[in-house]
Order: sequence, then structure tokens, then C-alpha cells
Amino acid sequence: MSLEDNNLIRFTRISKKKEGKSNANFKAKGVRGGTA
Repeated sequence: MSLEDNNLIRFTRISKKKEGKSNANFKAKGVRGGTA
């Protein structure tokens, strides 16, 4: 595995964690704002 592969995996994991948190906020805002 190359260094780039490791960075990509790490980035994907971090972005998935952030997505989990922001998705809840985004859905709440989306329902109020009427935007998906």
C-alpha cells in the first residue's frame, strides 16, 4: 500500500465521521429551510 492510499483511507474515514455529525444538522436545517 502506498502513502497516497493510506492518506485516502484516512481522509475517507475522517470525512465519514464528519458526515455523520453534519448530516444530522443538515437534515434538521433542510427540513426547516425546505432545501434538500
